[in-house]
Amino acid sequence: MEFIHDWTCICTHKLITKVDYPPSGLIDVSEILRYLHGDCYLDKKSAAEYLSWSVRKLEQYLPEIPHFKHNGKVYFRRSQLDEYMSRFEVPCEHEGLRLMTEEAMSKLHEQEDQ
Repeated sequence: MEFIHDWTCICTHKLITKVDYPPSGLIDVSEILRYLHGDCYLDKKSAAEYLSWSVRKLEQYLPEIPHFKHNGKVYFRRSQLDEYMSRFEVPCEHEGLRLMTEEAMSKLHEQEDQ
């Protein structure tokens, strides 16, 4: 989430929301994380951006990646892209770092489930 100029708008990817005044109160970080990491459908361009790939590369790997077709368009579920990429995860060399990472991710998932 990015705040631009004296609170005139809040931008998240392609979503732009106008704000007439500075927001009051505190925003719960877990709400922001839940929104940013929420499972949603992405078109080819958005999925490629999410993976930091070109659309051409995404199309090359299309047979391997779970996707949906509707009215001639291809859509991807963010969680399925994450699952696909997790197949290529390289394990940490340091056990302590791996355990800390797993604990942090576990806490993050607990917050998302609440």
